[in-house]
Amino acid sequence: MPNLTPTKIPYLTHVWNPVTGCSPAGEGCRNCYAARLAATRLREHPRYQGLACEASVFDCRRTYQWTGEVRFHADLLDAPLRARKQRVIGVTFMGDLWHEAFTDAQRDEVYARIALAPRHTFVDLTKRTAARERYLNDPATQGRIISVAERIAHDVTCHIETAWPLPNLWQLSTVCNQEFADRNITHLLATPAACRVVSLEPMLGPVTFTRQMKHDEASWLTFKDEPRRPHLIDGVFLGGESGPDARPMNPEWALQVYRDCKTAGVPFWFKQWGDFVKRHPRALELLPPGAWDEAIEMEGVHELPEAMQHD
Repeated sequence: MPNLTPTKIPYLTHVWNPVTGCSPAGEGCRNCYAARLAATRLREHPRYQGLACEASVFDCRRTYQWTGEVRFHADLLDAPLRARKQRVIGVTFMGDLWHEAFTDAQRDEVYARIALAPRHTFVDLTKRTAARERYLNDPATQGRIISVAERIAHDVTCHIETAWPLPNLWQLSTVCNQEFADRNITHLLATPAACRVVSLEPMLGPVTFTRQMKHDEASWLTFKDEPRRPHLIDGVFLGGESGPDARPMNPEWALQVYRDCKTAGVPFWFKQWGDFVKRHPRALELLPPGAWDEAIEMEGVHELPEAMQHD
């Protein structure tokens, strides 16, 4: 399947990277896995060459960062259209479509392919939630996407999805602590979406998803005894930081989010404790008495929002 890359990310089957390259958008980007990959294993690949570099060497450990250069790969745009079997596709996981260097016209080209491939599910993940909110709330955006899709449809036989928001597109936002949660989740909730998920990874500080766990708009979560409210969160993915310079995640931070989601009946996916705990297993001793069983339970929870479930 040319230009769709199989992935081990558990909620995806493939990734599609019509854009590559990025620049830091917050503290969660400090040890970016994609920058490390672009600067090492992929450094000679023409799509990644020069996009990331070694930033420093400290205590025999190397760190890597994006150079700020980004690239748009028009030749990769039609890859999802060539995949006939149903896929769950991560969009631009080696870059960010919402980087300020990209234009709305380029985003229209990407979103038109999503509209032309309703058999697939697409997952759009970003830290730049304000740019995405602006684009998807622009009254002209849907018309531009359909116009581009109609142009493409002259060359390929495809059904154009005209429902809005696109029902086969799930919007994910990355946060790492309360400051970024308050900002990015606010933008996520204001974004038209068939499904909204918060990716709390790497978790670098405590995050409260609901103040008093009451049935009111103070909560970001839809409660299990009420219909899905269209402006709230449908799921939470959570994990500690990976890599040689991983920063610690207090186990109690993760448990509190798990409790919030469990109380509300919101799907929760625990990905990992992170490499810091692997190197310092006694870090789990930070758990208060009686919390060990709850932590073991949390480790085995891998739930997807109903809209994201696939075989």
